[in-house]
Amino acid sequence: MPIFERAPIGDLFGKTQFKPLHKYILEVKECADQLKTLIEAFIPGDYEKVEEIANNISRLERPADKTKTDI
Repeated sequence: MPIFERAPIGDLFGKTQFKPLHKYILEVKECADQLKTLIEAFIPGDYEKVEEIANNISRLERPADKTKTDI
């Protein structure tokens, strides 16, 4: 049996990491997008809002951390 009938060409290459990397980038961007709002709340001293935004960023970081670990 010829080699190409035994091993599909796709099986010769490893799994691509581009999709998980793209997912990770989008998750990190979502966290980073919150920073401007956090700073805008911090400057006038709205520390309750700062804490709320910081907690939201922390919540958003968890899936990004898992994705990074999976990569």
